Amino acid sequence: MFFLECTLRHIACEGRCYVLGCNQFVTRDMYPEKYREELHGQPEVMSRGGSVVVGPLGGLIAGPLWDEEGILYADINLDEVVKSKLDFDVVGHYGWKGG
Repeated sequence: MFFLECTLRHIACEGRCYVLGCNQFVTRDMYPEKYREELHGQPEVMSRGGSVVVGPLGGLIAGPLWDEEGILYADINLDEVVKSKLDFDVVGHYGWKGG
């Protein structure tokens, strides 16, 4: 699992929200001609992409999309955000009576 995917899953769980990780896929030939000489010796794939959609409990909804140009689509249910927050006690035991 890519480290960014782990981070995005953590953010989704912590915030109980959908997280959209939008990352670009770029190859050397996508750069303007005037930069090609500066990029000589660099790998052909400059950025592998890895776009992903993560649900409010950290599950992958779509992606990751690696090593190709594309658009990632996902159907999300906003009711899942509400449901996921029902078991999340933000203030912990400080919010409990007698706690």
